[in-house]
Amino acid sequence: MRQVIDQLLETRRSNMIGSVVLDGEYGLEDVSLGAPVLVNRSGVQEIERWDLTEEELNANRKAANHVKNILQHL
Repeated sequence: MRQVIDQLLETRRSNMIGSVVLDGEYGLEDVSLGAPVLVNRSGVQEIERWDLTEEELNANRKAANHVKNILQHL
């Protein structure tokens, strides 16, 4: 937790994994998932796009569908 706070207090951008609402990244929209982000004291500056394998992309799609399904039942 201390590392996350330190990164958020920095004026320079730092890399970390954060839960963000995706808007087309990795082919996903309107769902919040863990993704690589650049952050600073203003918050998330950018969602990084990593080259993922087809297996990783499928796992992300499955996770996104699971999250959306849960939210529909709340």
